[in-house]
Amino acid sequence: KICLAAVRRVASQLPHVISAKTVRIRHDDGTEDFDLELRMDASAAVAPGEVLDGGELLRGLLRRADMPRSVRVMSGEAVANSYK
Repeated sequence: KICLAAVRRVASQLPHVISAKTVRIRHDDGTEDFDLELRMDASAAVAPGEVLDGGELLRGLLRRADMPRSVRVMSGEAVANSYK
């Protein structure tokens, strides 16, 4: 079993991470996966056309079995604007 709170804690300690959220996915066959959403501050911006790989950031910190199915990286500005 994977402790999703521990994964969120590890992810939230990465540089430039404002918050980390896990989303649990249940499959029809009864198995479960989880995705991770990372909200980054503006100083984590990369060059236009480049994508920040959240999975790469976590590979050295989590075991392969504890890795999320996918990691979605969002800028803090995009999150703030989505609530308006």
